[in-house]
Amino acid sequence: MNTLLQSIMLLSLFTPQTTAEVLFGSEYKVIKQAADRNQCYGDDFIILLAIRKAENGRKGLEFGVMHPRAIDTNLDIQAGWCAATIVKNRVRWERRLYWRAGEPARAPSP
Repeated sequence: MNTLLQSIMLLSLFTPQTTAEVLFGSEYKVIKQAADRNQCYGDDFIILLAIRKAENGRKGLEFGVMHPRAIDTNLDIQAGWCAATIVKNRVRWERRLYWRAGEPARAPSP
C-alpha cells in the first residue's frame, strides 16, 4: 500500500478531520463538498485525499482527471470527477465480488 495513503489512514485514526484540514489547507472544504455530492465517504474519501496528494496536479488538473470536460476546470470539478470515479469503481468491484461468490447482486453499503 502506498505510504502516503497509509499515513493519511493512520492520522485519521488518531485525530479528527482537522489533520486533513491541515494537510490540504483551503482545498479541504472544496474537496469535502465534492466528495459529499458524490457520496464519497469513509475509506473512499481517504482514497480521494491520497489521490490529490499523489497527483499534486497544476490548477485545472489537481486530481489528474483527463476527461475533456474536466481538464482545465477547477478543483471542485476535478475532485467531483475523481470522487464519482472512486465510488463507481467501488460499486462495480463489490457487485463483481458478490457475483463471483454466487450471491445475489445487492446494493453496496455506503
